[in-house]
Amino acid sequence: MAILALATTVAVFNAPPPRSGAKAEAERFAARLVAGVEEAVMTGAPSRVRMEPQAYAFERFDGEDWTEASGGRLFSNRTLPNNIAIVAVSKDAAKANSAREGGDNKETQWLALDPIGMTDAYEVVFADGRQSWRVSIDAGGKVEVARDDLS
Repeated sequence: MAILALATTVAVFNAPPPRSGAKAEAERFAARLVAGVEEAVMTGAPSRVRMEPQAYAFERFDGEDWTEASGGRLFSNRTLPNNIAIVAVSKDAAKANSAREGGDNKETQWLALDPIGMTDAYEVVFADGRQSWRVSIDAGGKVEVARDDLS
């Protein structure tokens, strides 16, 4: 019995820490963002990411209106778990003002995905109360995920 207790104690103390939900969401968003940029380039259709404090969705311009992007689960709307918040910040002050559109929900922002592979430079931070993770996208569409040590 003592040997079993000792082995369990060693296993518990050597187990990796639980994975941050914010990190998992940031990595998921980054992968979907890369796919969204590639999809916009391949289809030649302007696309965008609609971001709200608890959700985001990929949309495509069909020539007349913005509609939800096709692509099954990859581009479906993503509602974040209750303990995770998303904050998007434009790296360009002029675009930060134009990214917000009128309407009742002033928290909604759009990240443009141009069909020539260019994007707005953005940082999107996912926070879960324990950790914050930043997804950065530059004007050329390069996406990076890093721990956000500002919190």
